[in-house]
Amino acid sequence: MFSSIIDSVNEKYNLGDKAGELVSAILILITDKERGGFAGFINRFRSVGLGDLADSWVSSGANTPVSYEQTESAFGEDTLGGLSEKSGADYETTVHASSYIIPQLVDGLTP
Repeated sequence: MFSSIIDSVNEKYNLGDKAGELVSAILILITDKERGGFAGFINRFRSVGLGDLADSWVSSGANTPVSYEQTESAFGEDTLGGLSEKSGADYETTVHASSYIIPQLVDGLTP
């Protein structure tokens, strides 16, 4: 699952090795116990009124895409800047690619 996500994000955003680094950084964010782990990650979307969006990723059926602006709203510039630093990609590309990656990762991590 992870390699197909890495390959598709690399193809879409031309990130090279940075694609794997970004997927890894997002996985760390999803599992960060200090931020509430998986539930805390999903709750970030709920806290900004995007619960229905996040729920589409954990249920069967199509995943609702998340926009650049929605990703920024859920995580803020500091968290996304950290992802940018960890991956080595510029901020704008990081946010766009994260918006693409997050629904796929959450969907893949849930039954």
